[in-house]
Amino acid sequence: MGWGDREPHVFASEDLLAGDVDEIADPDAEDESRVPIGELLPFIGAEAFYLYDFAMEWRHRLRLLDLEPGTDQIALLKGSGRCPIEGETPQAVAGKGKKSAAGKNKPKAPASSVDIAAINEELGRLENRWRRKRRLLSKDTGRAGAAKGKAKKELILLDTAKIRAGYLKDLQSVRNRILAIEDELAQHESHDVPEFRRSLNVEFGARFSAMRELQQEIDWLTARLALVQKLMQHGIRPVGKAYLQALRIEAGESPYPDFPPERDEIPPQTAAEPENLFDRETIRNFISEAGDELTEEEMESLTEDVLEGAGERDLVSECKSLYRKIVSLLHPDRAGEMTAQRKDLWLRAQDAYADGDVLSLRSILDRCGAGTRDQYLTCSEVIAAIAQATIQLQAIEMFRERETNEASWDFNRLNEKKRKSRLRRVTKDLDEEEDNLRIQLAELQRECQSLEDEAKEWESEQEDTSVQLDLFR
Repeated sequence: MGWGDREPHVFASEDLLAGDVDEIADPDAEDESRVPIGELLPFIGAEAFYLYDFAMEWRHRLRLLDLEPGTDQIALLKGSGRCPIEGETPQAVAGKGKKSAAGKNKPKAPASSVDIAAINEELGRLENRWRRKRRLLSKDTGRAGAAKGKAKKELILLDTAKIRAGYLKDLQSVRNRILAIEDELAQHESHDVPEFRRSLNVEFGARFSAMRELQQEIDWLTARLALVQKLMQHGIRPVGKAYLQALRIEAGESPYPDFPPERDEIPPQTAAEPENLFDRETIRNFISEAGDELTEEEMESLTEDVLEGAGERDLVSECKSLYRKIVSLLHPDRAGEMTAQRKDLWLRAQDAYADGDVLSLRSILDRCGAGTRDQYLTCSEVIAAIAQATIQLQAIEMFRERETNEASWDFNRLNEKKRKSRLRRVTKDLDEEEDNLRIQLAELQRECQSLEDEAKEWESEQEDTSVQLDLFR
């Protein structure tokens, strides 16, 4: 384009803003060096904008027309129009028959005067420069290592494919365990729980009704005592008078008082900082358990890479990034017709994004088939993914362990004898709960009876003081 990248710029799509973080003050902006094109243009037909020079506002619309297999060649296939000169204000083009300031007619350049060959030549020079830079960096690194160790220059070939394959196998193993537990929990929620509730209603329907009546009476007496306490706080005393007033309000004989709003005495709590999910010891354990014989320096280097990547991640931005990837994978242009399974994943992704549930979004992304991209990850990135998946596995295993203690677990697959055994266990729980309800109700009834006695005493005192004299006696 003939520009030297001297002015600020930004890439923007419907739900993504990326650029140089030193040039953009927007807190939602992401670092452009870490955002792949696949996130900016996630599907065929997607559009984004490239804005260069905030003062001049040169706008460019980018549209993904098609996807082809990737190649190493960087080239412009087709183009039209001319770019303005960087840093200069565009001048008005003289019309037909008009003269410029120099007094001569200057022909207007055609709109399609773009030199594709020259652009591709410049792209080739840039590509060669990048390759030379990588080679020079590798040479400098080798020289520094040789000077440090005072050893001869040697070329050491490392085959990391086997190491990466081991890490990827561990990652897939953890993910498979997560998916298996999720399927087990979904089976419990969709089959075991409804069947368990149906059996409870058949076996204990009358008892549930009696317990609901007990709970309603407890709620009713608790509300009455709370109203008495509130009336006393607002000047209605003694307690007998407040209790009679509460009974009249309860019976509808008196309106409910318009109490002034109470001040919030709870101090505001600052939002807790998200905990760091990674620590050095955990990462080192992951690396050592992989079974690879690494030196202490290699292990420390991998650990630092993983910790650096984990420290740069923000839970909010990671949640957004995961959600964008899920949307792109489930989009009809890529996934085809919306099936019942993809619709379920879409609804679950929306709920998880609304709740900020990063662990659930990671699991949904795995179910969308994003695991096939793992082959492009480096060893440190795979180790970080294993750490994330392991934390997710630990959380879901804790939830599963809690669910297995419920009487409804595997209820749909039990025979009749084991079902009766489960229901006998439920009977014991219901006996204990009903006893607690009756004890709680008895205490509330005693307290209300005591207040009722005080109310009668206060009422009798009021009648004695209000007796009038008989003037005809």
